[in-house]
Amino acid sequence: MKRACCAALLLLVTAAASRAETAWRPFPDLPQVFFYDDFEGGSESVFEKGRIVKNATTGNSSAYELGATDWSVGDRIVWGVGHLSRLPLKMPGGADPNLISINFMLWSDDPGVLIVKLFHPRGDYEVAQRIQKANLWTPVSVPIMELRNGKFRPEADHACTKLEIQVRPRDKRLPTVYIDNVMICMGNAAQYQQRLQTARNQMAAMARNTARDGFSFSQQYQTALKDALKMAGKRRKPRTVLVTGARLNNDVDLITRLTQAAQKQRAGNFTFVAASAPDAVPVAGLQDLRTLLLYNLQKTEAEMVLLVMQPGDYTTADAVSRGLRVCLERTLTSGAVPVVCLPAVPSDASGDVRQKSDALSSAASAVCAKLAVPWIEPGTVLANAPDSFAGGQLSAAGVERLSVLAVQTLRHMDQYVFGRK
Repeated sequence: MKRACCAALLLLVTAAASRAETAWRPFPDLPQVFFYDDFEGGSESVFEKGRIVKNATTGNSSAYELGATDWSVGDRIVWGVGHLSRLPLKMPGGADPNLISINFMLWSDDPGVLIVKLFHPRGDYEVAQRIQKANLWTPVSVPIMELRNGKFRPEADHACTKLEIQVRPRDKRLPTVYIDNVMICMGNAAQYQQRLQTARNQMAAMARNTARDGFSFSQQYQTALKDALKMAGKRRKPRTVLVTGARLNNDVDLITRLTQAAQKQRAGNFTFVAASAPDAVPVAGLQDLRTLLLYNLQKTEAEMVLLVMQPGDYTTADAVSRGLRVCLERTLTSGAVPVVCLPAVPSDASGDVRQKSDALSSAASAVCAKLAVPWIEPGTVLANAPDSFAGGQLSAAGVERLSVLAVQTLRHMDQYVFGRK
């Protein structure tokens, strides 16, 4: 009888995961996991009101210390709130709430009362339970159907916006409370731990950020780009890259330097093609590309587009946002992957030039982030190399450094978006 019940529960979990397989999940290979945070990403967390701390109680891992802020100070309550609405998450989002639970590790120096709350656009619900052991890490698992607000409780069509965790102390002092490994999932959280670690290792291997690596990429970008290619449904020439803004230096051809960089990195048979008008005049910047993009994509059948921005592409940040968005959206709907290279500006540029460039770069990176399009930050490889610029433009050495970084970015797309080794 027990085995039959377990089998039935497993079928329910599998069926619910199948229905939600097209919905956003932090780990696409684990559709049963709605949310997970182990606070190892430094400041990158949707939780607020507390703080991420290292070496919490024991061990070298990070945890989240609940805070005493706002209304909670007078009541001696510590709390933290996870803003689920900052993620493209819909939970339950059609999944059976009877199968969903909130799980986390808890450490408290006071055996008070633990309160778990979920908020959704039409209200909230909560559950309270006594903390059984103080000064000890203990697992907490709360089925969301135990949360109540009078006669109201979670329903399948709800989309929860916040998860709130509070501790009300038994003593008259503020307690010290940590939480860790917060997971919202279907079924038993323990069964996902090993697969979760594997998925996290894979995500870490593909993740890139502009400050450390010179370009941006993440699992969310991978998913969004693959979905866009699937929706476009077009097959293009493998490893063919359309390049706009190829004349960064009047004496140095970016196409040649990209080809050389690809050969040195043994990046495979990349083919780089400069965007041009029907009369063979090179496309200088994004303003021209906006008109000639579809023509060039049809002519070259390129599967990637390297959009090299110039400091003079647009005069205002708003113009960048509008113009770049059009180019990126047209590229994606055509079945190609865009990669944006932000403007390269000398470190000794005048204040006005630097301020304008920073504003344009900020607007461009914001558009890229919204569309899940990777972008390259040239300053990562150019800023500490004085010979990267000459006469206010990129020198031959600067073009070569930028080419190496661009090829590294394109290789990453080749591996993680197109699935090639």
